[in-house]
Amino acid sequence: TAMTLVDDTYTVTATVTDPAGNEASAVQHITIGQLATDDQATALFETNLPGADVTNGVFTFVDIDGDSLTATLVEPAFALISNEEAVTWTGDGTQLLIGSTLGNGEVIRVTIDNTGSYVVTLSGPLDHPVGNAQDILAFDVSIDVTDGTSTATGTLNISIEDDMPVVEDSQVQFSINAVPTTISGENLLGDAGTFGSDGGFIETVKVGGITYTYDVAADTVSTAGASDLVISHAFNDANDELTIDTIKGETLVVDML
Repeated sequence: TAMTLVDDTYTVTATVTDPAGNEASAVQHITIGQLATDDQATALFETNLPGADVTNGVFTFVDIDGDSLTATLVEPAFALISNEEAVTWTGDGTQLLIGSTLGNGEVIRVTIDNTGSYVVTLSGPLDHPVGNAQDILAFDVSIDVTDGTSTATGTLNISIEDDMPVVEDSQVQFSINAVPTTISGENLLGDAGTFGSDGGFIETVKVGGITYTYDVAADTVSTAGASDLVISHAFNDANDELTIDTIKGETLVVDML
């Protein structure tokens, strides 16, 4: 009698009986069409933004029947945030996953083909759980591989290293004329300075003995200290500019963002 077996592992027991009625048995496990894949890990760095950071690799797919295989991606269960917006995914169950936000568009994409080759592209920053630290954010994307009958699942662990602002000592030259010169926040960080991919703001400015502190959440500036040099100051919350007037007739305008 012919029998059709599906891909699985079967246990076969053979029993031999001699004329005296003595029996002996042997057990054999037979695997038909076993399908397997491995797990992979990859890393990206927000210091390479703006622009994009790209990484790639190859999963190993094994099918002892030599069947044609199809690989697809499963969107991560881990909730991702970018610039305080939730990242939503498209392409679940396909070979292209794109994570994006409503306000900023695409943040990350993952692709894979049927040979196991994958590419991960980070095009925007992700919010990390630890503030004021260059920490690692990690999450998993599942890879489903099928031969049409059986399915194996592998895991791609993606880790993303945060970046931090860089500031160096610098000297800013102002041209004093009828129209005040405005220096934007990032220019005060020095030639090699940067807010980083997450953006940022100037938290404090000190002129003479007065320290001006910017509260980005409240969009206000507070002061501490005193100085004979400074006559007055004003903060425009419409354009985030702090204006400081001195007894020398100088006007300093700093864009805190």
